[in-house]
Amino acid sequence: MYLVNVRFKLSALNIYKKPKIIPSDSAIYKNQRYKLIKDDLIAEENSNTNKKDKKRGSEEEILRRGKEFVKVKREHNKIQNALMDIFTSQGLDAEKEVSDVDIIVTLKDGNTIFYELKVCDCAHKCIREAMGQLLAYYFRATKKPSKLVIIGNHQLESKDKEFIKFLRGTTKLNIVYSAWINGKLTKEE
Repeated sequence: MYLVNVRFKLSALNIYKKPKIIPSDSAIYKNQRYKLIKDDLIAEENSNTNKKDKKRGSEEEILRRGKEFVKVKREHNKIQNALMDIFTSQGLDAEKEVSDVDIIVTLKDGNTIFYELKVCDCAHKCIREAMGQLLAYYFRATKKPSKLVIIGNHQLESKDKEFIKFLRGTTKLNIVYSAWINGKLTKEE
């Protein structure tokens, strides 16, 4: 078995007849960047995720390849599923993942609301990541939504409130933010 860095030309490689063993005290060995793993382990682990309900996104942790295996919590799916339950229990017409929008709610008066969910390390990052997507969805929509809602996993700080106000003023769109905290939505700001 050979370890090859693909950034080099094949002609620049030295292929030894006998494999070189990396000593355990080597910086490369300790780095674990080139750790060999079995791809079938990832496929087997990830194939065991929620197959029962295709309408709901799986909330189970999965293995994702990186430097090492990493368990990924599916917070986005948990929030999305909970919001769908809330909206449908209120008798609203809610759909998820239509034209890439996380959730589209159609109100009784026919107006629609686009929801973009973000799980980030701060509210400001949630806003930044969601805005590009929401503007793209708004641009593509044949029927323009009456409101664009960013759902983040952090409360807004004063600078974030100013940022939302700036975005509203600049775009002239009804943009609001609500935080999903402990299984509940905060008041829209």
